[in-house]
Amino acid sequence: MNIKVKICIVVLASFDFRIISDSLPTWSTNSNTYKCNCVTGQCGGHTPCPDGQCSTWWFGPACQYQNLLNDNYTVSVDVADRYKLYDGRDDTCVNVTNSLSVAFDKSYLFTWLRFTVQDGGSNKDSFSLTFKNNTPDWTIPCNKLNTNVVNNRTTDVWCDMNQTTNALKLTWNKPITICSLYVSGGRNLAFRQPTSQSSTYMNESLSGAQNAVDGNIDGVLDHYSCSHTSEAEMNGSPYWRVMFAWENFVNRIVLYNRWSVNAGRLNQFRLEIYNQGERTLNYQDTSTGMESLYTVTMTTVLATSVRITATYNYGGGIFVTLCEVEMFGDSNCDWGKFGLECEKTCNCATDEACFVATGGCPSGCKAGYYGEACQKACEPHTWGISCNQSCNDRCIDNTCNRFNGDCDKGCKDAHQPPACTQELHCFDGRADGIGIGIGVGVVFTTIVIVIITAILHRLKLLIIGRNLGPYQIREETVPTGKQQTEQNRNYEEVAETRNIGGPVQLNVGHNESANVYDAVDFEDIGKQRTQYQEILTK
Repeated sequence: MNIKVKICIVVLASFDFRIISDSLPTWSTNSNTYKCNCVTGQCGGHTPCPDGQCSTWWFGPACQYQNLLNDNYTVSVDVADRYKLYDGRDDTCVNVTNSLSVAFDKSYLFTWLRFTVQDGGSNKDSFSLTFKNNTPDWTIPCNKLNTNVVNNRTTDVWCDMNQTTNALKLTWNKPITICSLYVSGGRNLAFRQPTSQSSTYMNESLSGAQNAVDGNIDGVLDHYSCSHTSEAEMNGSPYWRVMFAWENFVNRIVLYNRWSVNAGRLNQFRLEIYNQGERTLNYQDTSTGMESLYTVTMTTVLATSVRITATYNYGGGIFVTLCEVEMFGDSNCDWGKFGLECEKTCNCATDEACFVATGGCPSGCKAGYYGEACQKACEPHTWGISCNQSCNDRCIDNTCNRFNGDCDKGCKDAHQPPACTQELHCFDGRADGIGIGIGVGVVFTTIVIVIITAILHRLKLLIIGRNLGPYQIREETVPTGKQQTEQNRNYEEVAETRNIGGPVQLNVGHNESANVYDAVDFEDIGKQRTQYQEILTK
């Protein structure tokens, strides 16, 4: 692995750093504890920064990511009022013609940044990002540039870099007003993690190994803020160690030394990083002075533990004294996971890994979601990937399905649901589609009624005919002339034979030409049928 290491010296100012470590505000998950980096310092329980406002130098999820754009790490920013870029406020802005460059005090491994603008400019195609490392030209490109649009003003930018750089340059394709710029230095992975050391001076409270990861950078041993090995092994190879609960990426380690008294004991220390028992970095310091702070930067190294061993006898023996150890990087999450403890699931528009720090997605959030981590449901009037589409204004209440944009409540006027995008052309005050539908329905219903009526009428006639017995209704023409006379004579003969008077008359008439029934007197037919049955029984 190509490891680039650089040691930097920072002389601490003379103001009082004393902090009582037990009073540091923190917040916790079920498995870890984190430092509270809120502007109010009011964290508690499982809640990081209830107001969402991070203190200066910190940003990102739970305010855990250190901003390298600050007075300790930044040498220059080529804009006026540069402090407005890192004052933690998005309402103080600076005008940029078309580019903005930042130079740092040393080389760091770039991972990601966030910028917030006052107007447009959060589009991936509207800017470029380049780097340099102690050279006059911007010759180092952002490798595999990816972005996530957090909202209409804020964009996260990620690069997969394999080398450290000490300057970056953002270039837009138009003048822009930028309000905030955050350059991630990673998050402190060592805070309150399990520690051990080869021996302990005096007692655990005064100089135990845990004092080096309590968040207190006070450099006075008597303030109970530093670790210290004992005299028992001052002629040996004393060490201090921190262990991680899971595998992490580390790219920067900062060691805070004792102030003045015996500060030279940390000279020429050896730093080793291990991943699952395999050593992934072996660094040997070469300094001979009394430095207050050491910074080791490198390309990303996987780590489950870090060990620091003293090798220099500054007089009186060899000791490891560390007043704070910070290790910056991020979690090494499985595909599709992100978060401080890889406990969250990515929610991307396509099958891809999201950004481990934020959960943001290069392709955008899955349809129906938006936000830094793609976990927020679309507002009522938006829908689609990253909720970047507006509901059709023809939707009732201007609300729609957040996944596909359909107007779930229907359309306001004569438009075709569910999308309400296709207009229904109208005539005579009616939508033609609706009119045609009604017309077809009426014709179809009429035909059905006629057919049913004819069938019922035919069934009725058949039933009547069956009930009349020999008095069958026949579809024949009414006899006239000689035929009528002959028929009447036959009726009379039957009547005389049966001793009843007059012919039996059946009041059924026909139109000779149309063959259509005029009327049927069913009550009279019943009476005549009774008479006929009496005749037959005699």
